[in-house]
Amino acid sequence: MSKPDNDTTWNSFLAQTWNRHRPPIRPSQVVIDFYAKTLDESITKNNMLETMVLGATPEIRDLILSKNLSPVVVDYSDVNYRTLALLMRQFSTRERFINQNWITMSLDRQFDLIIGDHSLNVISSESITAMLSNLHEHMKKQGLLVVRTWIRPTTQKPDLLGVIEEYRETLQSIYPFYPTCVGPIQTCFYDDKNNSMKLAEMSSRLRKLYEQKILTEKEWSSVEILDYDNVTLEVYIPLKQEFIDIVSKSFRVIDVFYPLEPFSKYCPIFVLEKN
Repeated sequence: MSKPDNDTTWNSFLAQTWNRHRPPIRPSQVVIDFYAKTLDESITKNNMLETMVLGATPEIRDLILSKNLSPVVVDYSDVNYRTLALLMRQFSTRERFINQNWITMSLDRQFDLIIGDHSLNVISSESITAMLSNLHEHMKKQGLLVVRTWIRPTTQKPDLLGVIEEYRETLQSIYPFYPTCVGPIQTCFYDDKNNSMKLAEMSSRLRKLYEQKILTEKEWSSVEILDYDNVTLEVYIPLKQEFIDIVSKSFRVIDVFYPLEPFSKYCPIFVLEKN
């Protein structure tokens, strides 16, 4: 994965088109309910809960503000922060934005709870250990890091044609194709050598499947609407055991939650406690 100074290939175009995305790319209500449960439990244990959001995810910011808390939102881009705020329902001056890089940030406080939605997937594989170490330093004793993260469950790539067939047989009457199947699709196209996956390249390969009439027009339209040709993002998707081994250097895994959603084994929520 290429590594600019901020160590992410996320660009503002993705933030500007974020309203076109659907769960599980964005958090579903089931995911938000789990975050809410974790947040409520943390409020019960802490008189004055200090919370941080990794990135500008509007649903998480709304949730924390709805609890009358004052979240600290950390993102490398103030453009992302302002753009994604347009998708929020809550508006409050209690929210504090800090324009820093998660890997090198140095803040004036420690936190009881840090929440990130796919945040660990948008940095390079080379930097995840440094990022987790820095998060560890910014957490209070027994603080929790709650992260929903794309993972590859095993080293074996899924059969893409099998994924398409499963979707058509059991899911197409309820869910749109691409966001529903994104977990296994990303894994199919993952570049093991570079330990990353470029969204633009994935989109190009899916376009070829449409041109070959393997994907229907409706299925392809759920990819095309996202206009990934203009998206520079490369995602890092670790193997499940690889991820657990990395986080265990700084945190203890106390829960792994799999939402009752299609293909959730590719996108669990890890609840991690500071060592």
